[in-house]
Amino acid sequence: MFSTLIDYDHLLNKKAPWYRKRTWLQEPTGLVMVGLPLSFLLARINKIFFILILVPYAGHIFLDYLCIFEAYPLSPFLKIKKREGLGIFIPDSLVKSEVNRKWKQRVKARKIKAISENYFTPFSIAFLIFVLTLSC
Repeated sequence: MFSTLIDYDHLLNKKAPWYRKRTWLQEPTGLVMVGLPLSFLLARINKIFFILILVPYAGHIFLDYLCIFEAYPLSPFLKIKKREGLGIFIPDSLVKSEVNRKWKQRVKARKIKAISENYFTPFSIAFLIFVLTLSC
């Protein structure tokens, strides 16, 4: 749930291009300033909430950094920018959408190496199951 909720900031950033809708909530500073306090607070109700909040949040940020988009790791404090892309681009032909078409064009034009966002959900679920089995 928390790995998806941080994407709702895209609704607030409507003027940005489709590939630059991130806010500081999706950066490591967001994890420290929002994710950590929230996980500690909800862990007072039940200790499992600490893992259930922090791991998906951190996983989402990690996956975003594998993505083709630019990132600002120290936002909102510094405007240091991470270059686009990281890792190996895995094209996604399973889901036909306008965003996928734009991804492929951008990756080809800029010769970027990254992954498609369509892999986020299965990876997040697998990662969460792995962490939960370790914590039990």
